[in-house]
Amino acid sequence: MTLDYDYEPAFHTLLEQIQSYAPRSCRLLEMIKDQRSAYTAYHAAFVVVFLQARRKSLIKKQQMTQSDLHEFTFFEIAKGDGQVLALFDELLLCYQQERTSSENVLRRVTREQVERNMISLKQKLSEIAERWRRTSRSTRGVAKKAPNLQEQEHMKGVSDGLDLAANEIEELLDGTTPPPEP
Repeated sequence: MTLDYDYEPAFHTLLEQIQSYAPRSCRLLEMIKDQRSAYTAYHAAFVVVFLQARRKSLIKKQQMTQSDLHEFTFFEIAKGDGQVLALFDELLLCYQQERTSSENVLRRVTREQVERNMISLKQKLSEIAERWRRTSRSTRGVAKKAPNLQEQEHMKGVSDGLDLAANEIEELLDGTTPPPEP
């Protein structure tokens, strides 16, 4: 096959992109290039880039089938070349493994971040509850000095409300009360 276009630079551009999310797959793409051509490897790399873009897409999508994959130019080029097709199968398997392992790492990191955030949130809520208790005590002290009964009762109501809110936070943090429904 004679090509007017040099696919080497385009192949390396895709390879650099793939390197960021599937580095082991790049070795297999290089093997396809060495065994066949930059043109063939470029089209194999294009399939991987497409799969990654599709995976990152926010649009709900159906599972891709073998027949969907066979619509790509790569399969026209590699038709009848068992070695290149076997390498491509290995490439897809490698890509899927890399994708799955990176997702598992992200889940693990996310779980650890959630735990750290929960600890921090509990500390902050506990501090808020303590501030509300101090404000409640202070408000009760000031209420006694209020010039009239209505102001005293209002301040006692505010103080009781702060105590009640602090109690609810502490009960929630102790796990004795389920969180309120949104």
